[in-house]
Amino acid sequence: YADRRRTAVEAQELDILSQTLAAVSTVLTRLGDGASTHQALAGLPLSDLARRLDQTSDEPSEPSSTGDVQLF
Repeated sequence: YADRRRTAVEAQELDILSQTLAAVSTVLTRLGDGASTHQALAGLPLSDLARRLDQTSDEPSEPSSTGDVQLF
């Protein structure tokens, strides 16, 4: 049982790493193509990050349970 659990945890960690690398790659490609920072970040699943960085938001900064990867 412990081996299966460890394998599942490692697979999830690899999945998160893969998602993070794909997101960073997308942003860097868009910036390299001349997009503004706002345009480069548009459409990425960073809703929790955006909410935390929004100075006008009254919402708590706890991450939601959407499964979005947090890059920062």
